[in-house]
Amino acid sequence: FNASLNILHFNFGNEDGVSTHNNQWLWGSEAKPEHSGWNYFETTIDGIAYNVYYADYYRVLKAGETTEQFVSGVYLDQNVDMNEDDQYTITRDDEEIVIEGFDGSAVCPVFAVAVQAAGFDSAAEAVTAAFGANFDPWNR
Repeated sequence: FNASLNILHFNFGNEDGVSTHNNQWLWGSEAKPEHSGWNYFETTIDGIAYNVYYADYYRVLKAGETTEQFVSGVYLDQNVDMNEDDQYTITRDDEEIVIEGFDGSAVCPVFAVAVQAAGFDSAAEAVTAAFGANFDPWNR
């Protein structure tokens, strides 16, 4: 797994100019140079393969409270282009690769869940109790 190979990337949310990455939102263990350590799984939605990233909020919310910003934007990789045959490509290590099945309209599905956390040691335990192990909201 290498997140830098995705054609879509995102900017972490921020609060007062400070990233919420691994502050208010916990994305897994610290991301390592080989891009491991993320809360991550792969799924297929309508025949399209997606990398799914998820994070847990750092604390239990009180009634009526809201979280800090999760993600502040999604953008197309700077190495995506169109070749002379009107095919979308991405260049990696000086090699132009045709992005099969990509028509220029990127879809970024988003799903959010909330659970009652009382009685659990972590959000992950509460989600597992509520939705089952290896929860994939798109393939239930």
